[in-house]
Amino acid sequence: MIPLLIALVNGGSPFFIAMFIISPLWLNQYGVVLPLGPWEISIAVAFRIIFLLGAFLGKISGTFWLWTGLRTLAITVITSLLILLVVGAEKEPTPSAVSSPSPEAPTTTSPLRDEQVAVPRGTP
Repeated sequence: MIPLLIALVNGGSPFFIAMFIISPLWLNQYGVVLPLGPWEISIAVAFRIIFLLGAFLGKISGTFWLWTGLRTLAITVITSLLILLVVGAEKEPTPSAVSSPSPEAPTTTSPLRDEQVAVPRGTP
């Protein structure tokens, strides 16, 4: 019984936190008017949760909770900026990337669009 309880806590906590973080996206989808965009609110909620987890860690470790929370938040911001730097912000596709497929490449009709798309080689 104890392993099941441990599994529920270890799996349930991240699940419910993730659902809480993406809740602004759901609210926006169902027509709820938000003061900011849903992405910005989701990011702010995630950063606030990270700060609170850092503050909790500071409280239980006996250090100053505010300092630990701010340090955790700073590490999160630095990590996020590094990810944006490495991966890059979303860019518009270049004209060469959206050119028509070569004549020898097999094509199929996309189920989401009424246009022909190239099928990569080796794909059934």
